[in-house]
Amino acid sequence: MHLPDPKHRLQFPGLPGVFGWICIEGEPLEVYDATEDESRTVAYVESKDDVKFSVHFLDTRKKAPEDPFVVLIDVDGAKRTKFRPFVFRKLVTTDQAQEACNDRDFVDNLGTIQLKICRIEHVRRIATCYKAKAPEGRIVDEQKKKARLTHQVAHVLASPFNEQELILIIARQLRRHCRQPRRRRSRCKYIDKPKDPLSSLIFRYRSKLLLQIEGHAPDPDADKKAERAKERHSPSPRLSADTDDSLPPQVARRQLADKRAELEMLEIEKRIAKVKREILVLEGGEEVDDPKRKRVKFEEGVKDESEAAGDGKKESKEMGKGGKKVTVIDLD
Repeated sequence: MHLPDPKHRLQFPGLPGVFGWICIEGEPLEVYDATEDESRTVAYVESKDDVKFSVHFLDTRKKAPEDPFVVLIDVDGAKRTKFRPFVFRKLVTTDQAQEACNDRDFVDNLGTIQLKICRIEHVRRIATCYKAKAPEGRIVDEQKKKARLTHQVAHVLASPFNEQELILIIARQLRRHCRQPRRRRSRCKYIDKPKDPLSSLIFRYRSKLLLQIEGHAPDPDADKKAERAKERHSPSPRLSADTDDSLPPQVARRQLADKRAELEMLEIEKRIAKVKREILVLEGGEEVDDPKRKRVKFEEGVKDESEAAGDGKKESKEMGKGGKKVTVIDLD
C-alpha cells in the first residue's frame, strides 16, 4: 500500500509511523487545519455528493509493538463475494422533532469519520463468522445541525466483486480449506476502551464551500474578493482630486487624510454657529435669518452699551414675535 504525502494523511498521536487517510476513487483527500493533542488528531476533509470513499490505515514501524492492538473503523462487507463501499450522501433534515433521529451518539458524531487504536489482550478464537450491520442514512433535526453539515456517511447497494477480485478470493479460500473449514475470528479483551482509545484520528467532512466559509480550507478567489472590497472602500474622486497620482502611496494617503480632517472641521464650525444662534434665542433674544444681525431685548432704564459708547453702530426698531418691539443692531 502506497503511503500518501503529509498533506493527504494524518499520523496517530504518540505512535510515530502509524498513519490513516481517506481516499475518493483511489485518490487520497487533502487534510485541512489539523490540530493535535495528547491522544487524538482532528482535521477536515472535503465531501462530495454521492461519491464513494474508503478509509485506510498503515503501520510502517519496523519493530512490532509490545501490546497487540486493533484499529476500529466502521467498514464491513455484506457477503464474501459482495461489498458495500462508503459514500457521502446528502444530509436529510426535518423541522418535525418527532420524525428526527433521537440517537444522541449518532447526532453528536455526525460529520466525522474516526479511526481508533485500542490495545487488546488475546483470549481465544471463535469458530464463527462476524458481520457488522451497515449503517443507513437517518433524518436529522435541522435545528441541531443547521448550516454546519451537508453530508452524512451511508452505504451504496451491495455489488459483486469483479472477476479478478473474485478469483483472488476463491484462491485464498482454497488455500485455507485444508486447514480450517470455516472462517474464524478471535475474541479479545480491550485494555483501552473504544470510548477512550490509546490514539485516534478524527476526520470532519464538510463541503468545499463550508470549509472555505469556516476558514479551514483556503479560498482560491480570496485575492479577487479582497481587491473588489478595496475598490468598494476606495476614497471618492471628490476627496482625492487634489492628490497627485505621481506621489508615493504614503504621501497620497496623508494628503487624503488631511483633506478629510479639513472637511470635518468645516462641519464642526457650521454646527458651532447653529448652536450659538439657538443659545441666543433661549437667553431671551429672537433668532433672525441673517446671522450678521442680532436682536437684543432691552430692560427699562438700561442703556445699550453701544449707544453709551457712541460706537456708531446702526440700529433699528423691528416688531418681534408676539408684537414685541426689539432693537436690531447691525454687526457690520
